[in-house]
Amino acid sequence: MSANNDAQPTATNMPWLRPLWQQLVSGYQQQRLPHALAFSDSPEVGSEVLRAKLQQFLLCDTRLQRQQACGECKSCKLYLAGNHPDFIEVVAEEGKQLGIDAIRQAMTQVQKTAAQGGNKVITVMAIDHMTVQAANALLKTLEEPPNNTYFCLFAKQYSQVLPTIRSRSTFYTLPLPSYQQRRAWQAEHQQDQAGIQVSLGQLLRGEFPKESDAPQLAIWFEQVLVELQMLYVACLSDQLSAEQTAMLPKSLAPAQAADILAAAYRRGIEIRALAKQSGLNLSLLLQAWCSELLMQVYRKRDVLTG
Repeated sequence: MSANNDAQPTATNMPWLRPLWQQLVSGYQQQRLPHALAFSDSPEVGSEVLRAKLQQFLLCDTRLQRQQACGECKSCKLYLAGNHPDFIEVVAEEGKQLGIDAIRQAMTQVQKTAAQGGNKVITVMAIDHMTVQAANALLKTLEEPPNNTYFCLFAKQYSQVLPTIRSRSTFYTLPLPSYQQRRAWQAEHQQDQAGIQVSLGQLLRGEFPKESDAPQLAIWFEQVLVELQMLYVACLSDQLSAEQTAMLPKSLAPAQAADILAAAYRRGIEIRALAKQSGLNLSLLLQAWCSELLMQVYRKRDVLTG
């Protein structure tokens, strides 16, 4: 993976995330950043982008002199390659709660000296779906964290996190972008808006360019993810442009479509990660994604009309 991939969104070029990003960076550089930071797991408004950039920043060798990770130092290259020894990510198996064994294994690694001599970063996903035993094991380390160790905790519903964990972490809300911020971001990072809307329209009809070669298909996929994210937020805030309204299934109101779009975006992020990590055929993954999306639309229609 390239250290300088300008095609990918970053926390600092998503306008609605800039104030939060600056708060985090300033807190770190002024030695006021909490050791346990909790965020809502909302990839549709940029949580996966913020997570990756924060992890890399906290590990970067030049973090004290910069507003974001350099992408060029040894620590950045290790992180981008997916094998930084001081980065730990804890994720539950699909459909299961986060159990004590995974937490214990991670906490054992936390107690070791940092291999690169800098910070250690531990990301724990779905802390609102931990078993009580797992939460208690995590709590012990949160109460007495090792030096230079940062926990990035993510939950879809932070109110469902055990009070003991909430009391030991600082929660940061991810803001929704305004209409002006959304359009500015699209204009800045996407040159052909009409082309993107055509791509998203294909997806919402259960179609995708099956005949494209792998690089072209990957570009199409990234275009769809960008517009899907923006369409979701527009539906949520009821600030749809005429072009966006035309793309929505006619039987669904914006608020109802938002549920489908949020689920579709999250699934798209999972597919992107799966394609990169496993090398599975992107075309087959996208075909399944289109089928899932169509099924969700039909089910929502049945509920509304039945």
